[in-house]
Amino acid sequence: LPGINLTCLLLGCNVVNTIGDPQGQLFVVSFPPLLNPVLCLLRLQLQLGIVDVELDQTVKTLDATAGPPPSYLTDEAPTSYYGSTVWHGYVNQPATQLINLAQTQSTFGATGSGVIVAVIDTGVDPTNPVLQGVLVNGYDFTRNTNGGSEASDVSTSPDPSQAETGEVNQRTVAVLDQRTVAVLDGSQYDAFGHGTMTAGIVHLVAPQAKIMPLKSFTAAGTGYDSDVLRAIYYAVKHGARVLSMSFDYTSYSQELANAVKYANNNGVVSVASAGNDGQQIYVYPGALPGVVDVASTSNQDTQSVFT
Repeated sequence: LPGINLTCLLLGCNVVNTIGDPQGQLFVVSFPPLLNPVLCLLRLQLQLGIVDVELDQTVKTLDATAGPPPSYLTDEAPTSYYGSTVWHGYVNQPATQLINLAQTQSTFGATGSGVIVAVIDTGVDPTNPVLQGVLVNGYDFTRNTNGGSEASDVSTSPDPSQAETGEVNQRTVAVLDQRTVAVLDGSQYDAFGHGTMTAGIVHLVAPQAKIMPLKSFTAAGTGYDSDVLRAIYYAVKHGARVLSMSFDYTSYSQELANAVKYANNNGVVSVASAGNDGQQIYVYPGALPGVVDVASTSNQDTQSVFT
């Protein structure tokens, strides 16, 4: 840290954060906005002791086109599922039939017992009754605070009797006050609920796994490469055995590759999305070695047009 502070003193940059890599050699630095970022990179690379520099690129979670909720989600019959009461439609949705979920769990004992899954996303709703019992301490890298809740992105109604149900991008059903529902129509809430949705998928297939919410993306679905890197190193350090990454970079990042390799070398399974734009292109971290790359199929078990 003294070395990078001295470098920034000479160049006029500012040390924003440490990344949390095991060697303690990665930092986020910023330059005044009037300066050319390419020239700033070159100046940094020429400094003694600087091994590599890359721009802190913006990343997005994967959008989906909003539409009416699937019919199976209206099946609200209470069902017991590994110690929690859930909707029948959650446990018996078509996807669970296609992958023979119940048979797989029974045959192989594949319920996630003793495993921590780090969900690097928009955060998780800690009041969700299905997830409450399986959450472990997480972190909000967008605010540099403990927790990892995405509820901090909106104002919820303190009185449920005065609340309405707002559907946000077909990703979640959240109880919000009427004023907030109107606000949620804006692009700043495009991805609200995305992290809770992905955590719900983790719990569905691995109901005895613990879930570590690592909030690296805002409610708009945007985040920074540096916050993703911080989340990966945090997850490994705090005992996660699986990384769930429902996002992609269109540009290669050497530091992302290094972080994923470090996780894999420490016995962590990395799972990432193949992308939602329907193109035959490389996206990252999905295209990196050692990453389980997940595409999408329809309820008829055919390839989704967007995947």
